[in-house]
Amino acid sequence: MMKRVTKKLVLVVLAVAMMSMALVGCGVDMSKMKGDWIVSTINGKSVADFAAENGLVEAQAMKAVTITDETATAKSFDSSSGQVVTVEGKITKRADGVEADIQGIIWPFKLQDNGNLTYKLDANGTVYEYVLVKGTYDFEAKYAEQTGAQQGGEEQPAEGGEEQPAEGGEEQPAEGGEEGAEE
Repeated sequence: MMKRVTKKLVLVVLAVAMMSMALVGCGVDMSKMKGDWIVSTINGKSVADFAAENGLVEAQAMKAVTITDETATAKSFDSSSGQVVTVEGKITKRADGVEADIQGIIWPFKLQDNGNLTYKLDANGTVYEYVLVKGTYDFEAKYAEQTGAQQGGEEQPAEGGEEQPAEGGEEQPAEGGEEGAEE
């Protein structure tokens, strides 16, 4: 009697495992995930608000992600070098999204019912939750636009030069602290 129960239990466990693998193998509808995405909120705050709270401009906190059938590519802006940093990793399809292994870190992108993507990353004990929407972002142009008033007479990319006087003219705060918080 005990052997029959054990055999049936083993068969049930195997059947459940096989069905689970079949469901995971189907994965998410990649036509809904593929494309260009930009961060809309970080921990429930707009990118601009999150950046301001951390002494940054929006371009420094923004992330852009491109998902294909095979890879996920993440872009961010490194203000110390003035360059866009690009990292890429292979994806594994899941039932509710994809996981990308990017430089040894798993980025779990999940497709929400409203069509947005989300992912959470733990950075040294602090968890950041990102919500992404379809779109693209020009990091260099946005950074130049957002920091033009702070840079004053320093070297600026050509795109950002003409718009700055309308924002603050000659009277610019040394650090931009209070004006950035009011926006």
